[in-house]
Amino acid sequence: MEIVKIHINNFGKFHNVDIDLKKGVNSFVYENGWGKTTLSVFIKAMFYGMEHTASKDVEKNEKLKYFPWQGGVYGGSMIFCHNGKEYLVNRTFGSKKNEDTFELRDLKTNKPSYDFSEDLGTEIFGINRDSYARSVFVTLKDSPVGSADITAKLNNLVESGDISNFEEAAAILEKKSKELQGRNKGTGEIPAIQQKIDANRNYIEEIDSKLKENAAYEEKVSGIQKEILELKKQQESVAEQISIWAKFEGKTRYEQLKNDLKKSENEKKSLCDFFNGQIPTEETVKKIDSISNNYTTIESNIKNQSASQTEKDFYETLKNYFAGDIPSKSQIEECLKTDNEYKNFKQSESAKKLTEPEYSEFSSLSQKYKNSDVSKEKIDGCISDIAKIQQEKNQINELKNELFEKENALNTLLQQKQKNPKKIVFATLGFFGLAAGIFGFVLNNIILGLSGVVVFILFMILAIVIKGKRQDFSEIEQKISSLKKEIAEKQSHAENLEVSYKNFIKKYSENDSSEIGALTKISTEFSDYSRLLQKENEYKNWLNSQKITPEEYETNIRAFTKRYCKTENISSVPADIQILNEKLAKLDELKKKINADSKNLRIQSEEKSKLEAILSQYKTEKTLSYANQVLEIHGKLTEIKNVESRILSEKKKIEEFENDPNNKIESFENLTKPEKPVDVLQNELSAVSEEISSKNKILSDYQKIISDNLADTEKKGDVETEIERLTLEKREKSAEYEIFSKTLELLQKAKENLDANYSDPMKKGFEKYVKMLGSSVNLIINTDLEVLLDDNGKTHKSNFLSDGYKDMVNFCSRMALVDALFENIKPPVILDDPFVNLDDEKVPNALQLVKKIAKENQVIYFACHKSRAV
Repeated sequence: MEIVKIHINNFGKFHNVDIDLKKGVNSFVYENGWGKTTLSVFIKAMFYGMEHTASKDVEKNEKLKYFPWQGGVYGGSMIFCHNGKEYLVNRTFGSKKNEDTFELRDLKTNKPSYDFSEDLGTEIFGINRDSYARSVFVTLKDSPVGSADITAKLNNLVESGDISNFEEAAAILEKKSKELQGRNKGTGEIPAIQQKIDANRNYIEEIDSKLKENAAYEEKVSGIQKEILELKKQQESVAEQISIWAKFEGKTRYEQLKNDLKKSENEKKSLCDFFNGQIPTEETVKKIDSISNNYTTIESNIKNQSASQTEKDFYETLKNYFAGDIPSKSQIEECLKTDNEYKNFKQSESAKKLTEPEYSEFSSLSQKYKNSDVSKEKIDGCISDIAKIQQEKNQINELKNELFEKENALNTLLQQKQKNPKKIVFATLGFFGLAAGIFGFVLNNIILGLSGVVVFILFMILAIVIKGKRQDFSEIEQKISSLKKEIAEKQSHAENLEVSYKNFIKKYSENDSSEIGALTKISTEFSDYSRLLQKENEYKNWLNSQKITPEEYETNIRAFTKRYCKTENISSVPADIQILNEKLAKLDELKKKINADSKNLRIQSEEKSKLEAILSQYKTEKTLSYANQVLEIHGKLTEIKNVESRILSEKKKIEEFENDPNNKIESFENLTKPEKPVDVLQNELSAVSEEISSKNKILSDYQKIISDNLADTEKKGDVETEIERLTLEKREKSAEYEIFSKTLELLQKAKENLDANYSDPMKKGFEKYVKMLGSSVNLIINTDLEVLLDDNGKTHKSNFLSDGYKDMVNFCSRMALVDALFENIKPPVILDDPFVNLDDEKVPNALQLVKKIAKENQVIYFACHKSRAV
């Protein structure tokens, strides 16, 4: 089994990511936060899909935890090889189970494959999602303990499913046993039945004793009934006296209602006198309120918004300042625009015009280079001439050396000519040889003939050599003459060039120590002169192109500031115009305020006359302010409304009282007040009523006891039948408990015998991996896949180990489990930084172990530090 390639559309932080995997170790070494765990969960999701849960806790809801950060299609695909075939699985995940999608394709045919269903991981590996995470998916936090699915796989019982259901069956049997017998004494079904039996037997004994009580209670009931009859007669007498009191109170109430009505009518007459008998209508009141409010508002405006004397004086000052000559908004804007253009002009002029230092430098350089023959080409030519002169001097020296050599060679040849007269002798001997050869051929003496020819050739060669040396002598003389001529020409040319550039330097430089330095200085000065000349010309051209001169700008601006700002200084036009605008705004503000004062005084006088005319119609307190007099009117109107409402209510109460049939108005005339106060009578009635109630309660309690005793007597037969039924039920439950207990005992023994089948291979595999990691602690593993610490025969749980040893134990148990689980298929092993807590001594062994595992299983290895990289 091998994963070939992973493509993640969107999963957690990953978006559009492709990862190629190979056989052996695939190492991913990245810092924390890269997404190592996310990639591991993605691989698991491709095999098993994702669990669906309603939990909002992201640690318990993987689908929520790895929802794409950037949105988009949630899922991806994975290519894997299995049993010689290559498949592509593609999954997407939605918020609901039915929104998930699954597709499996055979990459050889590129068609849908039905070799496996959506439960891909279970069908390939033979274990469920949880067992997969506890075996080949190695992390620091999980261990393989507690999976019935793993136990079933180890015993090769996955197909039958028997051992997979062991825990469920054992739990059901144990739960049923505890339901029957209970965890503690008296809490199960069987003890509960016994308790009911005992309670029913006690109940029968109580019934027999209650029958004896009924006779005594019946005698007591008869005595209490007689006492209640006497109390009721006393209660009727007191109630009659209280009824007389109620009639007397009705008479008093009737007289009070008539007195209240008369008082209210007198109060209404007094209020009508305030308005002189003419109560104002609602429209009149609204008119009074409107005039009063207008008067109050105008009065407040005059008080709070009127112009002060200082403001009036300032207004006159501003009027005198402008003297009727007020600029328009367009004039102000035009001045600001002209000032802005003038400033832009000055800025441009400043940028284009030569500065004082530049002008001084330009004046100095103009005296030297203006109308001169200096040019960049000429300076470069002089520098080139110096280089040429040096080059020609070098050539002249080379030519002189060559001339010296030729002259020496010529002298040598001349000496040889004077000392060697051999050429005549060689020539003579050669001819003699030739003659002898001819003579020999004539005599047919071949030897003599050939010898003579050889002698002739030999001496002629010697003579020619001597002649060749003479020829060399002539060539050398020609070369010497040519060299002398070339040297003279080059010397003349160099002298002419030197005179030319030295005259140029002397003309434009005085104190430089070197010729190149002088020419460099001339070049720099001429370059500066050219640059400044260009800037000066550009400035003049720009100045000539302007439509308005600086003087015209200044004249236009000064005309405005002198007229309206009273200044000829144009250096701060925006500030002056701002002050001008402030003065104009203040002038307009004061003008409006002063005009408003006159208007308010006029309106106030008009409203005051109206208000006084209306208030004179009523008896208001004239010493009060107009507003308070209006409030007084409103108060009197409110009082009238309240009195009228009260009169209507009181008349209605009198009418209702008179129409009530319980109130005998005609009997009120002769009615007298009772002797005893009503509260005394009510207390007596209450005391008698309470005593009657108490007697009735006692009577009811006695009668209930008698009734309950009789009812219990009727239940005696039913209770005896219930005891028989419960006794039979207890016997059946006890037998059922014995069956469940024995079944659980036998099932546990069968499980222990079955677990022993994989104990040895797991133990051997675990010991092998622990030894390879170099552990110094004696560790063992039991049939529940729990790792224990063996301390001289006494075992302890692995919780007592250090973090490093815990990680080592987890890793070794996982690898032993993988070996035992998967004999025919070698699944990819995912290692999520399992050695982070190992010390430096054990890490190398661990990494070597990973390499050995990778020889049989594909390994996907994650680490967050290079020290643990494989």
